[in-house]
Amino acid sequence: MTATLTRKKKKPKTVKKYAWKEGKRFPVSADVAADELKKIKRQEGILKAQVVVDHARDPSNPLHKCFEWDDSMAANRHRLYQARCLMHSVYTVKYEEGDPVPDAPFIFNVETEEEGRTYRTVKEIIGDQPATDYLLAVAMQTILGWRKRYAHIEKLAGVHAEIDKLAG
Repeated sequence: MTATLTRKKKKPKTVKKYAWKEGKRFPVSADVAADELKKIKRQEGILKAQVVVDHARDPSNPLHKCFEWDDSMAANRHRLYQARCLMHSVYTVKYEEGDPVPDAPFIFNVETEEEGRTYRTVKEIIGDQPATDYLLAVAMQTILGWRKRYAHIEKLAGVHAEIDKLAG
């Protein structure tokens, strides 16, 4: 009697089409989110934040778990978001032809081991080496992100070359 071995067929690997932006985390895969957003767009003909929230209210919707549904917790998170927006929105001014024009951010978001995430003026940051290092790293990350986002635009080749030298 000869025994025959049967091989289990390997499950085909799922190929990801979408990924979350670096640093972003949600409790569903980017592929699931993209598929659901496409579905909402097909159904509604438009994709707006309120339309997405309305669909996600249904607990069976895959996007439901991406939102905070406890109103008191959501309200406080919204106020924290508003506070961050407020701090990021204050700029120093320069005067052009006598008119005030926003020039540079007054406050920057900085994270250090000692204090965690805080908001500081440029003068405060310059006097603190870990904060300065952090701000420069964030600036470089922003520049490289811009570089990656617009890499396909040939008219920006010179700018891309300068960024590449800087990142060296």
